[in-house]
Order: sequence, then C-alpha cells, then structure tokens
Amino acid sequence: MNRTTHILATLCAVGLTACCCYQPEPLEPTTLPIVREATLAEFDNRYNGNSPSPTFNIATFKFPSTERSSGDLPNDQRFEDGPFIVSNADYPVRGAITTARFQTPPNSMIAGDWVVDRITLQPTPVAFVRVRGWLHRLPTNPLLMTDDAGVFAREIAAYNDTMQTNPGRTVCETLYDRSLLYGTADVDNQVTAAQITVTENGAPSAQWFYPTSWPTRNGSIVPALRSPLINDVGYYTIQMRVGEWYFYRAVNGASFFVLVSAVREGELSPFVRRITFKFSESYQCYNCE
Repeated sequence: MNRTTHILATLCAVGLTACCCYQPEPLEPTTLPIVREATLAEFDNRYNGNSPSPTFNIATFKFPSTERSSGDLPNDQRFEDGPFIVSNADYPVRGAITTARFQTPPNSMIAGDWVVDRITLQPTPVAFVRVRGWLHRLPTNPLLMTDDAGVFAREIAAYNDTMQTNPGRTVCETLYDRSLLYGTADVDNQVTAAQITVTENGAPSAQWFYPTSWPTRNGSIVPALRSPLINDVGYYTIQMRVGEWYFYRAVNGASFFVLVSAVREGELSPFVRRITFKFSESYQCYNCE
C-alpha cells in the first residue's frame, strides 16, 4: 500500500519561489514518518591563484517536494569563480554606481534552502547555518541524542500528540506561528554583510555608505540594491548543534522536522567540515495559505 499520496494544491503563498506545493495525506495512526538524511559541507568558493581551494564547495541543500526524494544539492553557479558581484548604475542617487560584493550567498539569495557558513569544533562542534525559509527551534529532547531514525520518527509523532498549542490554534498553525523568517532577531544573528561600495565621478563616494548614510523613503532607508531578487543583503546564521531539532518551512511550501545528527570534520586531508541531519515531512502541515 502506498503510504502517502501527494496531490497538487493551490498556488503557494506570496514570497515562495516554487509555483505549487503539495498537501501530504495524513499517515495512518500506526504509521511512523519517513525519515531521510542529508549531509552538507561548508560553503567555500575561494581560489588559490587559478586553482580552487582544497575545500571548494558551492553546494546548498534544497528540501524535497516529494517523499520519494531525499532532497537536492544545487550548486550556486554565481559563486563558481569566486565572489558574486552586482552593480547598479544611477543608484542610490543619479550619477552614482553602487557595487555589492558577495563572498558567499546571503539568505535571500541561497540557491536551495540551507547553506553552511562555517563549522567550529571547539569547545563543542557548532554549525553556523543560513536558511532561506522559516525556522523554529524545538524544545530540548534528551532522547534525540541519537542517530536512530526510528527514535526520531517516534519523537515526531509524540511531539505532535503532546505539544502545547497556542490558544485557539492547531498543532500546524502553532508551528507556523512560531517559525520565523531569517533576519528575525529572536532566532538568529546578523554576523556579516555584503561589501557595499558607492562611486561618484569615478571616485569613492564621500557621502553614501550603506547602511549608516543612505537615502530614505517614507522614513525607511531604501534597499542596498535596486534588484528585487536581492531583498536583503544581510547574512543571518543559526547555530546548530548535535541533538537539536527544528521545525522548518521550506521555500517549496513543504514543512519538515529536522534533527542534527552530526557536526564533524572529515577523516582525510583537507579535513572538510560537514553537518548531517535527519528530516521528515510534517505530514499534516503544508504552506499553501
């Protein structure tokens, strides 16, 4: 018997890049979620002269839109030759040229859902991850200090049955309410920013510096760039550790429970650092509002 049947639903909510999303059919009460696993290395597009860095990696992770997939690792080709540079003429004022230099993709530009900014190993392993969607860190659960997919599946089911919902809201609605988009101070921190420079008459501007000295409109500073595809040039990271779990709303409209199962360094030179996580759809939650 097919455990779940996917159907096309309505158009996704405004702001999602995918055209459509699906509503998974609820699982039978005795059926556990289907758990998959993915591993993602630190993003590194540096070059040593004309040669890529030994740890070169421009992959991001994209959560799947079907249970028949364990997700994708789309490369961000904009960064394959090093930094990605965008220039806007006559911006932010006539006669000026604004140039943004991105060493790695900010959240708003991630090719998939997640990218690993960096990983530190001491005193305990921590992965600094950027996400493009909505994230909610779930309460600590000692039972999830495991790599056991069965335990993870059972804890997902138990959490859905026992979680304290917001007044008048369902489990799914509560999880949506608590999931925050990147850039929200309650969840993450802006740790770096793109290099924004302005030139006027062929020389560095003495007036325009983003964001401290920048034109305003209706009481708010105008965007760093004119491009609507880059709506936020900030870099926002979430610190993830082994045993932590999250509810994540992906850019394709699906939602998932995610468990960090490993943050480690490779065994062979150049000792690439990676995060591994297990995930499963939240079968009764979908984002086609």
